[in-house]
Amino acid sequence: MVIRKGVYKERKDYHKELDTKWSSYHLHIHKRKIIRRTIENISKNKKILDIGCGEGENVELFAKKGWNIKGLDLNYSSKYVILGDATKTKFKANSFDVVLCLDIVEHIDISKHEILIKELKRILKPGGTLIFGSPNLAHLFSRLSFLFTGKLIRTAKINYHPGDRPFNEYKQILRKNGFKLIKTQTLPLGVPPILQRTLNVKITKILYEFSNLISIPAFSFDNILTCKLKN
Repeated sequence: MVIRKGVYKERKDYHKELDTKWSSYHLHIHKRKIIRRTIENISKNKKILDIGCGEGENVELFAKKGWNIKGLDLNYSSKYVILGDATKTKFKANSFDVVLCLDIVEHIDISKHEILIKELKRILKPGGTLIFGSPNLAHLFSRLSFLFTGKLIRTAKINYHPGDRPFNEYKQILRKNGFKLIKTQTLPLGVPPILQRTLNVKITKILYEFSNLISIPAFSFDNILTCKLKN
């Protein structure tokens, strides 16, 4: 039985049924390719958790192909996804070889970020891998807006992304809690939401791909970090 709460009750399976006018449309497509390539490079006998996975589209895809993967989400459950809180899971310590934590930290209040990171550390095996992704409050368009207007462009409305932080702050909190950064995959700068909503999808795709020429993590709208938990 599928359970939908929160945004999934309102918008159903919106990550599976993509709207081309969604401001994160191209970003989501690009990121999905990166994540799927990442999982493909993980051995099938490794135990994987996709935490905050939403509808669990990647979990379902790879579980059907034989990967040892499960999902957990606060607002969604299905055959492949367990309903649960990322900051206080019910998994035993040292349960997983790999944990994916993608685009959930920004939905959690900043005061609870360290709680989340400590929980990820607890359920990972020593030497385990964390794939951590999040939007970057200090993206280029936000910096330009602050320079000329004194206002930042948040990555979403504050009630939806109460945990917005600059990219470097996420790196600092991960290092503080025993994670060593191995690799950074930088996503394009993206297309300003107003253009995403008003221009033809083919045009915004060209703009999105052009923005990929500026591949600087501190300026990017989103980054994916591969980290190792120190033994």
